[in-house]
Amino acid sequence: MQLGTVKTRYSKKFSYIKDTDEAVHLENYGEYKQKEINLLTLLLRNNVGDTFIYDIGAGIGTRTVPLSKMAAVVAFEHDEDKLKVLKMNTQGKLAPNVMIVPKSLETTDPHAKDIPNLDGQLMQLPEPTLICISGNSTQVLRGMTATMMLIKPVIYIDIANAEDISYQYSLLVERGYKMYWYSCPGFNLNNFKQKQLNITDDSFYMNILAIHEDVEIHDGGIDLPRIDGPNDNWKRFKDAVPTE
Repeated sequence: MQLGTVKTRYSKKFSYIKDTDEAVHLENYGEYKQKEINLLTLLLRNNVGDTFIYDIGAGIGTRTVPLSKMAAVVAFEHDEDKLKVLKMNTQGKLAPNVMIVPKSLETTDPHAKDIPNLDGQLMQLPEPTLICISGNSTQVLRGMTATMMLIKPVIYIDIANAEDISYQYSLLVERGYKMYWYSCPGFNLNNFKQKQLNITDDSFYMNILAIHEDVEIHDGGIDLPRIDGPNDNWKRFKDAVPTE
């Protein structure tokens, strides 16, 4: 594993793993998926009361660190290399609002019958306002049924351009959630380094935003396309990018 450091929007010295998708963006633009951060910040800005975020599959901290500027974050990561870099990016005064949990909340089989009891683990932590999930979201969602039904956090899922969201749809809708598409562009014109050259080939990252029907969100005018069924496909909404 080769590491690099770069000045970013989030930190004067942010560590990253070279030859990765994140490395390309951090080296050239000093940020990664910034419009995603903008969206989540808007959702949390008018939250009443204490705000806690769970970042499940936190990686090296490109989401954990910026979100920690406005709320406490519990970051879950089990990959040894990513965990090492995550600790570097959150140590000391860099991100004092971050607590790292070095474990996975998923299994390797998305259809496995034995699901980890995530509810039991999560109930020992502060109640989350927002849960971000990267990785096997189906496994994570199946393991935190009580958390979704009792606490009703906003859930943000990186679906990695998967075309089948039927499992996520069934799990969330049955528990009272409304689901929306969010397409995060790889290139942000207002990037930290103010570089105008788009080297991302207009790439984008597809995500699901899920909000419980009982939860009122002061979203600052965000208008996202609703997911209208288990067979809905992100391709027809890939240009839904509402924030600057």
